[in-house]
Amino acid sequence: MTDPASTRHFFRLFIALSLLSGLTIGMNKILVTLLGLSLSLENWQMGVISGVETLAMAAATLPAGILLSRYSPRVIYAIVSVILFFVYLGISHIQQWELLVLTMVACGLCIAFRIVAMSSSFLQRLPEIGTHRAGWYKGTLSLGVMAMGPLAGHFLSENFGISFAFSVSASCFLAMGLLGWYALPAAPAPHKKAKYQKGWLAAIWQQNDIRHACLYESFGNCLAGFFGTFILVITLREQSWENNLAVTLLVVYGLTYVSVLLGAGKLLILASNVQLYRVSHGLLIPGTLLLAFASHPVFFFMGAIINATGLGLNNLVNMATIARSKSDKSHVSGVLTLSQMTGGTCGAVVGGWLGTAIGLQPVFLLLALPWIFRITKDRLAVRAQSTTEAG
Repeated sequence: MTDPASTRHFFRLFIALSLLSGLTIGMNKILVTLLGLSLSLENWQMGVISGVETLAMAAATLPAGILLSRYSPRVIYAIVSVILFFVYLGISHIQQWELLVLTMVACGLCIAFRIVAMSSSFLQRLPEIGTHRAGWYKGTLSLGVMAMGPLAGHFLSENFGISFAFSVSASCFLAMGLLGWYALPAAPAPHKKAKYQKGWLAAIWQQNDIRHACLYESFGNCLAGFFGTFILVITLREQSWENNLAVTLLVVYGLTYVSVLLGAGKLLILASNVQLYRVSHGLLIPGTLLLAFASHPVFFFMGAIINATGLGLNNLVNMATIARSKSDKSHVSGVLTLSQMTGGTCGAVVGGWLGTAIGLQPVFLLLALPWIFRITKDRLAVRAQSTTEAG
């Protein structure tokens, strides 16, 4: 039996690492967006910058899962953290769009290893920590990404300049490398040292619960990826908002999402996955449609809050489902992360191209379609079942 004191120690260190990681990611997202705006990049170029980073992360997740099932998570995490320190130290001096794209690819490859190392370690210990805390990793990470990071990035860039802000962000990677050395395991779990089996990906994908969780996570990240990449472009360029109001929208969105992840864990005990999916996906439809048609800040904020609530519930159920899987957590984590990154890439890149053709806000209409299809299919299945039972 695992020592409760050891579990608490791991949980505290891990949550601190997750929060700092999210803060750094959130800072970099807004700083890269501001850098792109300062270079007068087109919408599709902004989408490519965000998308290639996510695409590189997606491409590296499965190899990361393989390496992390064989070698020390803390060592790999420390190495990529040092690499990212040097990358972000010089990124503010880039003036060519093509070089910025290549830099984002390098960042994405490194970040994939960090994400898989953290998620697999958390999922491995989640049965000891408690399933009701399934949202704490994503919740604290998102608190940094969606709230603390944008605020810190905005404050530092406004008061000290973008170069200084990127230097602070780079220093955070060194701090995370050190903290990760104490929070993450020194070696992979014993069962991960076994010979790597062929067909493991197909075996995982054949499990209905995992397949559905990955699909829903992909759709959710597609929506979140588009929102995170273009909501500042929409509000600052197209709606002519003040910087402070646009950043506030991001923060409110992030805080709502985090509140759901940290505070709604008990619902996993009180309601079934099917019920929670219905609520989650049902919320995403009006939330996304509000963002598609909004012209006043009030409606943008309403859409963002409803969307964040739906996405938070969606992720909460997905994480709990993955944690209950009997499959190797490094392998499952790699598949889940791949699904997340694929969705995020589509949201940023495809969304940017579509936005150039039809406008950015109308893209939200297309992003509502998977959830409309999901709810419609569910209701038709319930109706068919009721008809069968009545007959």
